[in-house]
Amino acid sequence: MTAIGASLLAASRREQPEADTVMLAAGSALGLAGIDAVHVAKRTISPIYLADMTAELLLAHAWKRVQQEPKRENRG
Repeated sequence: MTAIGASLLAASRREQPEADTVMLAAGSALGLAGIDAVHVAKRTISPIYLADMTAELLLAHAWKRVQQEPKRENRG
């Protein structure tokens, strides 16, 4: 998780994230949401983790929208 966070932090310095960065971010969020769902269903963690799952799903959706935006031209 630390490596994923460090990678996303480094990528945040770019104006437009690369497709692999978006895939890493959205995939991580979806994976964590799935883990929350499974463990809440098995009752190994509290149902409050469904709120965390919801936040992760919203993050995955936001990253999907970033990927769908047209690339901006570099006007440097």
